[in-house]
Amino acid sequence: MKYDNYVRLEILTPVHIGSGDTSDPLDYVIAAKEGQDYFCQIDLDSWLEDYPEQDELTKVLDGGKLPVIRKFIADNLDADIYARSSSKIISPEIAKKYRQNIANLNSPNQLLIDPALKNPLTGGLLVPGSSIKGAMRTAVIDWCDQNWNLNLNNSRNPRDYTQILERALGTIRDSAFKQLKIGDFEAVNSASAIVTAKEKSIKAEKTNGTPKNSCEICLSAATEAEPQELFGRFAIGQQHLTSDAFLTCSMNHQTQHWSLPELMQLVSDFYRQRYEQEKGKFYQQSHFSLSKDVVKLLDQQFASLQENQMILRVGHYSHIEAMTITNNKPGGKKGFGKTRTLADGIYPFGWVKFTLCSKNEHDQYWQQKQQQEQEQARQQHQLRQAKIVQRQQQLQRQLEQQRQRQREEDERQALAQDELENPWKKVVRNIDQINNWGELKQQILEKEDLATFRQVAEFTGAIYQQALVVQKTAAKWDTNRDQLLQDWFATTDSQWIVKAEGEMGVEELSPGIEQINRFKAFGDFNSSHMEIETLSCDALNVLSIRLKEWGCDSKKAKKPKQKVWKDVCLRLKASC
Repeated sequence: MKYDNYVRLEILTPVHIGSGDTSDPLDYVIAAKEGQDYFCQIDLDSWLEDYPEQDELTKVLDGGKLPVIRKFIADNLDADIYARSSSKIISPEIAKKYRQNIANLNSPNQLLIDPALKNPLTGGLLVPGSSIKGAMRTAVIDWCDQNWNLNLNNSRNPRDYTQILERALGTIRDSAFKQLKIGDFEAVNSASAIVTAKEKSIKAEKTNGTPKNSCEICLSAATEAEPQELFGRFAIGQQHLTSDAFLTCSMNHQTQHWSLPELMQLVSDFYRQRYEQEKGKFYQQSHFSLSKDVVKLLDQQFASLQENQMILRVGHYSHIEAMTITNNKPGGKKGFGKTRTLADGIYPFGWVKFTLCSKNEHDQYWQQKQQQEQEQARQQHQLRQAKIVQRQQQLQRQLEQQRQRQREEDERQALAQDELENPWKKVVRNIDQINNWGELKQQILEKEDLATFRQVAEFTGAIYQQALVVQKTAAKWDTNRDQLLQDWFATTDSQWIVKAEGEMGVEELSPGIEQINRFKAFGDFNSSHMEIETLSCDALNVLSIRLKEWGCDSKKAKKPKQKVWKDVCLRLKASC
């Protein structure tokens, strides 16, 4: 025996071989990509660990309400980053049902889906060699029962049934089927899909079949117009005889040898008979008319079968007839099945074609498959990295916005505290809103509660500057206003300069005052090289106020500050 036989397995109709698990919306999400919905099995642990708002996540999880949790996952999980595998959804009603029930927090629907068996390393859907071997074994047992009179239909006791089979095929240790070794068949990652499993009765009036979970299938010729091809290897013959190429069964001095072509013919005949019986019983009825195209496809496949090919049925929903020998009809009133479970109510499950192929064809498939998987992995990695970077940038922006909001709140609180401790600062911040003499008089000059702040240089300086603005923009000005300002400033370190009659009028503030107002510190003034001799009296008065703010009038001030303060005072005394 050698693994020197190569096989192409063509998936004719949807094949579902389950993993033994059932997925609910804590295991998967349904995501739309370029107009197509996909069933995405997710890495929930990684998403939970990476989720940026852990407090929000904890609140949702601690709530313990499953509908709320699964909606939260559906709304927030990025399938491009956290999907372990994805399968396109053929039936639109699956995605529609998912979204409706996810949105309804009172929905009791569990939204269960049966995933397919997959290679855990590559994510490729598997058709195990054991499934092919089991289907072939059923055909061989049927032959033995009919030709060697096993009378299995009379062996209702499971122990007797097993003993009869062991006499024909051997025990588990020395089973004849150890002469047949079939490897697993693995599909490319894009070859899976999700369908509904709908039960249809032989009676047209019975429209409510037993509810079944949607399931993951391998794509097929029936669903995609072209068969999905998988490749594998197998061996036939006794292990210790390298030249042996037969499957051999012996019982009561009777021996049967099947060469590979003979074995394939035996298997095809067995399943052809089952197919014809099922077609006549179900698919020729009018309420099964949606299946007419797939029946035509299977008719063509059986009619064109060659010597190096066989057709058989594998996987879930293959129905009891395909797993039962001819003379062993189930007992009881029900007998063989009265219903068919069809993918999306149209496609029979499980039909495949087994074709011998060349080593080169086998090797080319696996080489292309590996290259495709590597390219998909590379693209997936790039996409995930891009998504992760995008999410990190988004989180950084959110963090910066949060910090900015915190800074603004801190500034607001600091401002409020500052105004609480220094009420005059609020007046200074809003002083530019006073635009006429009436507002200046009412809001500043006549307010007794501001009198206590007249010794604060920054406060009086701001009042002085705004008084100049009001004076310059006033349509008329009289000595009464000057006198009121002189009286108000008499108790401060500044004095109001009364203009000569020719200097009165509407004009802009002198450039000197505007420049002085822009200085933030003494260093700004010092580096400006402003000439004190050229300043007007108003500008000198404003500058003296600013110099007091900077501490230039203090005996502890540095010599450059003291010198400027002295020069400004002398200039004010001499000229103003």
